[in-house]
Amino acid sequence: MKIIFLDIDGVLNSDNWERTDEYFNKKYPENMFDPKAVKLLNKMIDDTGAKVVLTSTWRLKYSLAEMKELFSKIGLLCDLIDFTPDLKKGNNYTLRGNEILKWCKDNREITGTKYNDYTDFIILDDNSDMIYWQAKYFFQTDRLCGLSPTIAREATRMLKK
Repeated sequence: MKIIFLDIDGVLNSDNWERTDEYFNKKYPENMFDPKAVKLLNKMIDDTGAKVVLTSTWRLKYSLAEMKELFSKIGLLCDLIDFTPDLKKGNNYTLRGNEILKWCKDNREITGTKYNDYTDFIILDDNSDMIYWQAKYFFQTDRLCGLSPTIAREATRMLKK
């Protein structure tokens, strides 16, 4: 199964988006999603058939059902299947990459293979706190502009391999 490990802030929104009139004309939390980034992610999902696992800190504020409803409201057409575990409880130095690794270890029935053999995934995040094993699959967005057409194209190409 192909999976996109998805961050929200810095991927589906950006500093540039937060300066637009459209951002200010929407209510929270819908205003936090740049329609251009949502469109790019929708195309990635449509082109690859990937499912989504949320890595964003938004997973700590909302339930899976609430996130699915929010994604539906903003037009994000994805199959959100899970959240990565929160390993930072009591440990502020845990990397997001470790949370992705733990999810892969705990979900062999979804990935179809052992975590260290799993290669049908990409990570979209503006922070680089991943582990070495994930470097090839990590696509770092720029907080200034969020998900770009170039990153979306390269990540899609990786998922199609």
